Amino acid sequence: MKPNNLIRVSLIVCIVLLCTGFAVYSFMRLDTVEERRNFDLFTLIPQDVEAVFETDCAAELVEDIDNMVCSRNGHFLYASDLFSSVKKYLRSFMEEEPHGLRWEMNELVVSFHNPDLQNDQVLYCRMGTGDRTLLENHLRRSGSATFPSRTSSYRGQTIEVYPLVDGRFLAVWMKRDFLVVSFQKRLVEQVIDAWKQKKTLAQLDTFHFTNEKKREENNTTVYVRWPVRTASQFATDASLWLEFNLKFAEEGVYCAGIVHGSDTLGIPLRDALFDSYPLEGFSGDKLPASTFLYKVGTLSASKAEVECALKQLQTDSAMVVAANGSFDASLASYFQLEAGSQMLSCGFLSDNTAARKPFTVLNISVKDVAHAQWELQKLLYSVSQGRYPFYKSFSAATGVSGLRLYRLPDHRLTALLAGYTGGPAFTYACFYKHSLLLSPDEQSLAAYVISLEQGDVLESQLFYEIATEKLAPDYQALVMADLSEVVLHPDLSRDLLPPFFLAHADFFRHFLLSIQLCCVENVIYPNLVLLYAYPDVPAE
Repeated sequence: MKPNNLIRVSLIVCIVLLCTGFAVYSFMRLDTVEERRNFDLFTLIPQDVEAVFETDCAAELVEDIDNMVCSRNGHFLYASDLFSSVKKYLRSFMEEEPHGLRWEMNELVVSFHNPDLQNDQVLYCRMGTGDRTLLENHLRRSGSATFPSRTSSYRGQTIEVYPLVDGRFLAVWMKRDFLVVSFQKRLVEQVIDAWKQKKTLAQLDTFHFTNEKKREENNTTVYVRWPVRTASQFATDASLWLEFNLKFAEEGVYCAGIVHGSDTLGIPLRDALFDSYPLEGFSGDKLPASTFLYKVGTLSASKAEVECALKQLQTDSAMVVAANGSFDASLASYFQLEAGSQMLSCGFLSDNTAARKPFTVLNISVKDVAHAQWELQKLLYSVSQGRYPFYKSFSAATGVSGLRLYRLPDHRLTALLAGYTGGPAFTYACFYKHSLLLSPDEQSLAAYVISLEQGDVLESQLFYEIATEKLAPDYQALVMADLSEVVLHPDLSRDLLPPFFLAHADFFRHFLLSIQLCCVENVIYPNLVLLYAYPDVPAE
């Protein structure tokens, strides 16, 4: 699996779950009982969920979110309508019951299901003694007089369905020890099926770590499924689980992750990450100051990514074929022989403040520039069969003496490696310093070279310093994004970031995002940092 695929699956639900906390805080001011039951809420959750959010410190979570700068500035994200609807009933109940609910709300679990992760959610919590009767009475009093609640029986269990003012319905299944709530009655039925058949996360072998490990106090955790294919062609698909420990700070949110079970499967990416030397620094000296999105990976991981990308292209019947065979395959072989220590792709803006045109460049370090240039010329001459020129001088456009601009045949490999599969092919190339640069147009290459020549680089920017000071100094892969610009150029982030960011652009545009993959003693740690962009940090 490619590094950006791991990054995307780390994000797809992690951010969704993270942001539900901004909605949770508004209704979770509930009293807790002193006596706690030992009922395991994971014995209710179906095994096919995509992710799970769990907190055993609801009060602390509420306080931490309230203390965030984005909260004080009025920037909230209500990622779950389920929470917003439930809170109305809870707030009303709190006004009527002076002693409040005696739920054990220190532990709250939310499961996220396909196909609609934002709406297909189920909330689970423990019930204190007497809470069921109090809650049932309140919900009946609060129900619509025109459309009263109705009772549905499923496999011997009672599901109460309450109408909401917006026309939707809230399905509630209550037992002595727990409460299950969802907008989707079918999801509550799936929970009942899993509970009766004992096919829940608690019984899933690959999820045992959640029950076996000794959890620290005041913990807020996200568990994300990572689908993988085993090494054996006869084995069925499997899933690993990514665990993220969430910490809320005044300036943002930190998600420290770990991949469980990666040592038991023959994953090409895992082996490539383990075999590679970690990167140091954050490549700010190789990026224009206007960069708003970039990805960098280590040598071994990048080469594994080339292999995965080529295999993906070979399964596509529309693969571009040159006169002497596939140019994508030839280019992949070239990268395997000539690529150096890292592969970097970036999106940055032009100097024309009116147009604000985004440029894209793929930067592949090479072992020996002279040898790499000679081998590329041989490859291009072979493809063209000497019938047309494949390079020209690039010195006038960049101000760098001796620079050549190469024109490559149409292909898809480099765009796939850069993470911009929806855009044009990266058919322009030049060698600059110790790297091969590729881009869809020569203007992007010229703008990139000129920025670096003039010292107008990203590491001189204040927000870059703020974002990188929270990252691990050594890592195998990294994605950084200024979401205020990313949301304006969705085509460039489609393959690197989940669509959830664009769906909530008004909120996420205030944040800087960093995702790292670190490998320590054959364990993969995907770490995520979401920093609020302070008003006193000027936007570029």
